[in-house]
Amino acid sequence: MGKLERINQAELEDVLTTADAPLQKRCSETELRGLGALMESMARRWPQEIEDSVGAYYVDMKQLVLREGLETVSLAVSDLRVEPGQKFFPRPDEIAHQIEKLRAKREAQADVNRANRYLDWLHEEQRICLLERAEERRAERDNER
Repeated sequence: MGKLERINQAELEDVLTTADAPLQKRCSETELRGLGALMESMARRWPQEIEDSVGAYYVDMKQLVLREGLETVSLAVSDLRVEPGQKFFPRPDEIAHQIEKLRAKREAQADVNRANRYLDWLHEEQRICLLERAEERRAERDNER
């Protein structure tokens, strides 16, 4: 059975739920197509034999897409494509870890940006204070004359 057939089988098994099963949030058709394309590109990039795992990977990747969004998952996979030492098809938990790394990096950058804005404000306040002080001294000297 080919990789795509396994994905379709996994998707079919995921869709076939009993009436007693609780309703779950599902990926949109657009997200499913995007995820299929993403996994195909991953299979071309990392061509190891993963046929036994591709169905389980697909189900886990769908959960990641539901939790994080297709764009976020795609960005993490893109980042892994150029990650030094990433020689094998990334497991869904590795992709989730990459998402967390990227999120932490964005948050750290946002902190740096906030700190820089504060420092800019502080420097401007200091400049204004110095100008006001210089103006006051000039006025005092003018009054002394």
